[in-house]
Amino acid sequence: MINSAPYLSDFSAAARQAPLDAYPVMLVSGGGGADEFARFSVLAAAPLAILEAAGPLDACRLRAPDEESEPRRGSGSERTPLKSLEFDSFGAGVDAALGLIGPMDLSGGAPWDAPAQEAEEACGDEGAGDCMPTPFTGGLAGFVSYEAGGRFERMPPPPVSSTGIPAIWFGVYSAVYLADHLRREAWWISREAADGVANDEDTGRDALGMLRDWVDDARRAAHGLESGDPAAIEATDPEDWTSQWEASLNPAAYGRGVERVREYLRCGDAYQVNLTNRYRRPFGGDPRNLFSHLLRSNPAPLSAFVAGGAWSIHSSSPELFFDLSSVGILQTRPIKGTIARKPPDAEAGDTGSNGTSSGGESDFPNQLKGDDLAQAAALTASEKDRAEHLMIVDLERNDLGRICLPGSIEVAPLMALMSLQGIHHMVSNVRGRVRSGVGPAEVFGALFPGGSITGAPKVRVMELIRELESVARGVYTGAIGTITPEGAARFNLAIRTMSLHKGGLDLHVGGGIVIDSDAEAEAAECRLKGAAMARAVRLALEESCSPAAQPT
Repeated sequence: MINSAPYLSDFSAAARQAPLDAYPVMLVSGGGGADEFARFSVLAAAPLAILEAAGPLDACRLRAPDEESEPRRGSGSERTPLKSLEFDSFGAGVDAALGLIGPMDLSGGAPWDAPAQEAEEACGDEGAGDCMPTPFTGGLAGFVSYEAGGRFERMPPPPVSSTGIPAIWFGVYSAVYLADHLRREAWWISREAADGVANDEDTGRDALGMLRDWVDDARRAAHGLESGDPAAIEATDPEDWTSQWEASLNPAAYGRGVERVREYLRCGDAYQVNLTNRYRRPFGGDPRNLFSHLLRSNPAPLSAFVAGGAWSIHSSSPELFFDLSSVGILQTRPIKGTIARKPPDAEAGDTGSNGTSSGGESDFPNQLKGDDLAQAAALTASEKDRAEHLMIVDLERNDLGRICLPGSIEVAPLMALMSLQGIHHMVSNVRGRVRSGVGPAEVFGALFPGGSITGAPKVRVMELIRELESVARGVYTGAIGTITPEGAARFNLAIRTMSLHKGGLDLHVGGGIVIDSDAEAEAAECRLKGAAMARAVRLALEESCSPAAQPT
């Protein structure tokens, strides 16, 4: 069922109204619809069931949201969430979870489809289904942690995590709110539960009713929020924010790590290694307000919020891990290469941050002139950054080659400029057509973990990462996204991602180390990448301590 809904432009207001006791998920585009993968935003809550694995190599458990009973072994054909099931295979767990809800027949077209002429202009000789984006219309929404990569690729035993966050977590959502930022339209979407699933009608009505209340509350709350004038958002100095956090690698240890990587590179073990550092601090604020500030301080095309009761994930990722269309077109967009932006009014202290682009238009990232244009040119001309980028593009071409038809893989564009708030990146798009029988689970098997956050060659680099990094990465550099019963899937690469749990708030940052890397320059790049997230944390904490935030 698809019905028209009121269009919500400010998802930072929606974040503040999220029903934390109903496993809410938010997938938010900060691109204003200008990019094909930054066109849609989604709200979901009240899942029919949950698919999760506590540890990286533990069995996947499919359970009702309030299920406490002991699991029984499943074969993949079960159709009920009323009793807990276990699956050794990630793919079998995904198939069983998707089997809880029915398919959606869109063969006659969907309201978000492009007009025939527009689709022809965008797709050329290909069909519209091959190149036009497929939004999430219900199914699985959640994440796979970095350490869960041991299911798909040979990895050393992972560090023990004390966060209590599952290694794999997905909700099975039969109802969603979908906003199209290109058309500025929105829809309520509801799927029927599959045969044999108890209370399907009541559950579907409850989920859709909760979404309606959520959107209504968000629209009312949006009128009370400040406009988010860029000049009113104070920058966090990239040199200073780390002093408020406890690092897993102090500056000396990080420097030794960089030098150790360079030794391995000189010995021929690898060409590039992504070395990351975890920062942790206490956080007593509202997790919803934290994501609201993150959307306003650091809008990104693939932002995500997932709340699981005792924990929550806050992502402002700009990187597409993969998009698999329902007709088998697979794309990945690795990012490698970073440089700070120079806002037009830098001397006056304007950081260029835009508080209105959490689903709306953003002017600053498209205004390249003066020093900012020079910075962009310096990045795209940098021999070091181009070499790093080409290594990862080759790695991704190889990964796609494991599951795509011969001759179907292409790279276009190569090393394009991506301009975000306060930062420029280089990004490429690697694309192919998957072989028959390849679905989202097989894509994970071929691509995960992402090459841009490991290095090359991938397996050896993951061994070095385990040696050099003292703590688990968790959801950071894993993937957050969705899978539909029709076989479409889209996941971000979970960079610029924070995890809130019983032990505090974790923020990881990292970068690719090559033979000519300098430890101080790499540390400065990490501070730059984390600055906007640290600013959102500071603003959320300040809000929680303000008189207006205190109960009366």
